[in-house]
Amino acid sequence: RRPPEELAKLVLRGDACPESLLDLLASAAPTAEMRGLALAHRASGAGDDDLDDVERFLVAASLVPAFDARLEALDLRVRFGAAARDLEARLSSVEAASTACVESASLWAALALLRDVGNVVNGGTPRGGAVGFRLDALSRLEATKAADDGRPFLCRVVTWLDAYDGQLL
Repeated sequence: RRPPEELAKLVLRGDACPESLLDLLASAAPTAEMRGLALAHRASGAGDDDLDDVERFLVAASLVPAFDARLEALDLRVRFGAAARDLEARLSSVEAASTACVESASLWAALALLRDVGNVVNGGTPRGGAVGFRLDALSRLEATKAADDGRPFLCRVVTWLDAYDGQLL
């Protein structure tokens, strides 16, 4: 538990503090009317001894220039660091996954086999003899049904991949 004056000084100095305290300070920030009353109390020369903790905080916060802006900047500073660290961790995961895909011999072999299967299936059409394919074509494999048994073509491709080289799956 911190004295009310210390909480106002914390905002004035821009000291780091827990997010929960920032939320509490934001909910207790003085309105313009409260600031006016607090400054009038201070100007009257009356002491703060007769004030409770909330009133003492309002008086102290009212004396901090641009209290709301300072509190907002402090909030951004505290939360930005956590958000940046979270984003860095996510980007690191994506980078690791991307590197694993690029370096995976099994993935490249499976994609080459899929290309070759596509060339056989599309032989005699303008799509036959392709040297590659767009990755969005993979999503269409599930919707394409085999003519002989009606199973999704993807099931047949997985069976071929497994028969081709069990290491690919």
